Parts: sequence; structure tokens; C-alpha cells
Amino acid sequence: MHISKFRIVKYNHLTKKTIDKIYNLDKKNYGEEKTWDKEYQKDIYNKNTDSLFIVTYKHELVGYINYLNIEKEEYERLKKIRKLPNILDLNKIIKFKKNRKNYLLIESINIKKEYEKEKTIELIHKKIKSFINKKYRQNVLINSILFFATSNFEKEICEYMKLNKIKKLDDNTYIYELIEEDRKRDYIK
Repeated sequence: MHISKFRIVKYNHLTKKTIDKIYNLDKKNYGEEKTWDKEYQKDIYNKNTDSLFIVTYKHELVGYINYLNIEKEEYERLKKIRKLPNILDLNKIIKFKKNRKNYLLIESINIKKEYEKEKTIELIHKKIKSFINKKYRQNVLINSILFFATSNFEKEICEYMKLNKIKKLDDNTYIYELIEEDRKRDYIK
């Protein structure tokens, strides 16, 4: 595995083939009980097309980063839950807007097991940091970030990103958060 062959790219057109790859990757790494069905994944993407990065290695899809901009009330509600939600209210997913605080939910970062390495974690962190900075330069203010870490790999990413662990849910999922002060200190150039 050579790190220069990795690419994390914005994905603007979700095809049935890509949805199948994402679904199969989720099913393999998370299990059936923590995998959204294909139609729901497509509905989420259609609701907000600015929500997906694809991770490729030598032009092959090996993972993805899925994030959503959600309403503040939904953000606060999700911080208080005790179990990973099966679905999210599609009406609570909103477009990014300038000159307004935006609340990001990193729904999933999923990579094929053979690529779950420290260098991959560094690349993902770098991409998220770059994304936050790009939005900041566009005057789109990301106030806070919430992350449901369901796998050990996601937990390692959260620790590497220095996110604050809020709590452990009933199903061995952890909720992490990047608050505004930490974002300003660690993520804005």
C-alpha cells in the first residue's frame, strides 16, 4: 500500500453501482444492524448532494466519508440519545448557508479493513481539516461537529482528531464532538 495512490475526492454523482459498493462495505464492516438500507442512503444523498467524499486507492473505491449539515435542534437532540438512530429525519438535513452557524454530523467514515492504517487516518484528518477551512473561506461557518463512532477505526480517527468523547451509547457506539473553541484553535488556519 503506497500512500501516494490514495485520493479522497468530493463525490457529486451517486450511481446505483456506488450505492451498492457503499452498502456492501457498511454491511461487511458494521454488520446488518448498523447499516442503512440502499434506498435510505440514496434519499439522504438526494436531500443534500454536498455530503460525501469517496476514498480511492489506485482508482478503486475503498471507502467513504459521509457527513450531513443538520439543524441545531437536531444536533442537540442527537447529543442526548442513548442508542444509535436507525434513521434520521430527512427534513432536519439542510444545505450549508453563509453567515450562519452550521452543525455537522459525521455519519460515517468507512474504509476497507486492509486500508485502516495510521497513514489513512492522517489523510482523513487532513481532508476534514481542509474541508472545514474551505467552508470557512467561503464564509460558511461550521460551529460544531458531532460524530457517531461505531467501529474501532472511527474511534481511532476521533482520538487522532482530538475530538471530545461525550458518551458511550447502549450499542457500543461512542459520540464524539468538536466544539467551536477547539475548531477555531485546531482547524482554522
